[in-house]
Parts: sequence; C-alpha cells; structure tokens
Amino acid sequence: MLYNSILFLHIFFAILWVGGVMFIGWGVFPATKNLSGLIRQKVINNIMSHAHLPLALLGLAVITTGVLLGVWVGPINSVNSLITTNYGKRFMLAGVIGVATLAWGTWVSYPMMKRVLADSFIWQQAEKGHELFMNRQLFKAQFVASIEGIGFMTLLYLMVF
Repeated sequence: MLYNSILFLHIFFAILWVGGVMFIGWGVFPATKNLSGLIRQKVINNIMSHAHLPLALLGLAVITTGVLLGVWVGPINSVNSLITTNYGKRFMLAGVIGVATLAWGTWVSYPMMKRVLADSFIWQQAEKGHELFMNRQLFKAQFVASIEGIGFMTLLYLMVF
C-alpha cells in the first residue's frame, strides 16, 4: 500500500511538473503571439513569475518520491545494488537526468527568459511594430528551454523501456 501511494504521488507530481512546463511553452507562448509587445511582456512575465516556484517544487517532489520509491520501498538496499543491478543503474541515471533537468529549468532556462522579459528595448520596439529583436530573443530562450523537454523525454524513455 505504501509503495502504491508513493508511486501515485510520483506520477501525479510528474504529470503536473511536465504538464505545467509544456503548457507554458506550447500553450501560453503561442497564445500571446497576437498581443501587443508590452502586453505580451507583462502577461508572460506574470505567468512565469507565478509558475516558476510551484513548478520547481513539483520537480523536487518528483525527484524526492522517486528516491523514496527506489530506496525506502524499492529494491535499492545497498550501494552494491545501486551500481551492479540494471534497476540501480537506471535509478542513478534517472536521478542524474531528473536533477539536471530541474537545475536547467531553474538556473538556466528561467533566468534567461526573465532577462528577455526585462529587456525593455525589445518590447518597446515590438510595440512599435518592429518585432524582429523580440522574436529572436524569445526563440533563443525557447530553444534553451527545450532542453528541459529533452530531459523529460529521456526520463520517460528510462521509465518505460
């Protein structure tokens, strides 16, 4: 029963974490495309500021429940089982990728987007109809953020195959 409860929380938190990040990237950003530059800047900034901490905490919850699944209620009961079994090796790899994905989103992707949003020049130019600078900067920030998607897909692959 304990294992199933932790597994449920692990999957639930993962759905919210990945779903939240993907919704912002694939739902919010495209939906703001028709807004004027300064309004778009404010909308994206407000959403990013509001969503960042909850999404980071969800990522931490996924990692924590994953560790509990493997170590507390799972088969990892020694360093030997961690480094010599296939489960242990996948467990370690998933842990590294999960932490790296969360760290990338928290300390690379999010700050880069906040810098783009703080650059008043590109948003003022967009307001005047010159969207090239804004589009370039947003593309760069979204490209950097897509690394998180690669992390998510790699984790999914490790869990399924």
